[in-house]
Amino acid sequence: MLESNVRSIIDSVNQPMALVNVDSEVIWCNRYCANLMGYKTPEETRGMMYEDQRCPAAECAEDFRTQDNLVIETKKPLKFFCMHQYYDGEFHSYIGHKFPCSVDNKLTVSSDYMEVTSFLNPVLTETLSSLATSMKITGKPNQFWFELSEIKTSSVLTKRETHCLYYLARGYPHKVIANLLNISERTVETHIENIKYKANCTAKWDIVRAAVKAGLIPISALLFL
Repeated sequence: MLESNVRSIIDSVNQPMALVNVDSEVIWCNRYCANLMGYKTPEETRGMMYEDQRCPAAECAEDFRTQDNLVIETKKPLKFFCMHQYYDGEFHSYIGHKFPCSVDNKLTVSSDYMEVTSFLNPVLTETLSSLATSMKITGKPNQFWFELSEIKTSSVLTKRETHCLYYLARGYPHKVIANLLNISERTVETHIENIKYKANCTAKWDIVRAAVKAGLIPISALLFL
């Protein structure tokens, strides 16, 4: 029996939150999470598995279980970025957190999600999808996830180079980036050439993916500068 105080905490969170057991069966979730999956009330989700979701995200059940297993095996929190299609037919992007906890003296996995869909545009979405595919984390088109903490950062890029990369990931042309950073277009081009060199990248269209894979910038920096 779920402790009433645990249930109250989950219900009070103003973003999707759920609690599952070691078999990835839902113990409890709040209404935000239930509605996303296609259920009217949290009560309807009790005992459901990921593939029972009434939305396309059910196709990614194995991905969700992989996340749970990582938390269970390591007994450490997991922070990740994900994009999935839910009951409303829209693709939602989240920064997710899963962490181990004990409820009724049993190991469980708690997860909460902060939506960041409004921060994305089609160019950045395509960039993130390409990164997920190249990192072989997902095989589902337009539905993917990757662990944010697995990307090692470095101090190789300068602050201005990082800013340029942030806007490049959003598809901004050099002239717009120059205006946003209050520098000349030529200076922007110089920064981009420096990034290409540091990322060992020859193609301008591949510069963002190459920089992330080379560990020059964390994916999270592409979302929040």
